[in-house]
Amino acid sequence: MRGRDSTLAGPSARIVRGRYRDALRVWHRGHHDALRTAHRGRRTRHPFLRAQPVGPDPADHPQSVVTGRGSGPRFFIDAALGTGANITLPERAARHAKVLRLSVGDHLVLFDGSGDEFPSEVRAARRGRIEVTVGAAQPGVAPSPLQLHLGMAILKRDAMNAAMQKATELGVAAITPIFTEYTDAPRGSADRRTTNWGGVLASAAEQCGRATLPELHDPQSFTSVLQTPADLRLMPHPGVATSIGDLPGNPSRVFALIGPEGGFSSVEVDAACDEGFETVSLGPRVLRADTVPAALGALLQARWGDLA
Repeated sequence: MRGRDSTLAGPSARIVRGRYRDALRVWHRGHHDALRTAHRGRRTRHPFLRAQPVGPDPADHPQSVVTGRGSGPRFFIDAALGTGANITLPERAARHAKVLRLSVGDHLVLFDGSGDEFPSEVRAARRGRIEVTVGAAQPGVAPSPLQLHLGMAILKRDAMNAAMQKATELGVAAITPIFTEYTDAPRGSADRRTTNWGGVLASAAEQCGRATLPELHDPQSFTSVLQTPADLRLMPHPGVATSIGDLPGNPSRVFALIGPEGGFSSVEVDAACDEGFETVSLGPRVLRADTVPAALGALLQARWGDLA
């Protein structure tokens, strides 16, 4: 006896099978086209990787390039900026702009460390050169009322970079790298790293929204910075009872010494105390040298600065 599909034997079966094959080919073709389209889409730039303007449409304000602070990525320019000027981004900023895939018409914010910001627009982008039209100046984020100056012992490369980055984010006004008894860096190496430190400060200011950079002084010896003037001079040191909250007064200028990985020597602690430095505790735990600037900066800004 034939099976249940015996009625499809012969020409009828061939017709059905042919239609099935045609339908299957159509499905495969559509599926292949969909995959090819999706793959092509992955090679295109994701819209969130493009600098997108924030705020009102510049077309509604033809007299200004961009309106509203914070429109686009921020770039530090180590030269005085002027409204309406056409400038070429320096190499470091141009590399950053290339990574962000900025193109003609994209918005960005320039600042030169003066305290103002300049919402601007890309006017040309070709072969690694980014030309920008500088917009009208507007006030940036105001600096902290607390002028915090850190005398930071020179640390190993990555640790020093991290310490300077966090100090910048927390509103430190000035940084002086110092050589201490336990500093593990020759003087020549520190001098060569000064340019790199400037780049670290600029990158941190771009990221955190500062319109000014900390003043970076040349590396100094430990004894030479003991005469730095300030309303209050501090040396964080483990094992002491005085905390930041115990300190009296309302200083506007604070100078603090930050030790190296091995800490300050007893001779250095005694010398600082003889010059009027107050030793303070940052809590019951021993902090890494590159953590101290962030912890101290946060505590001081919360007590007398703009984190209060």
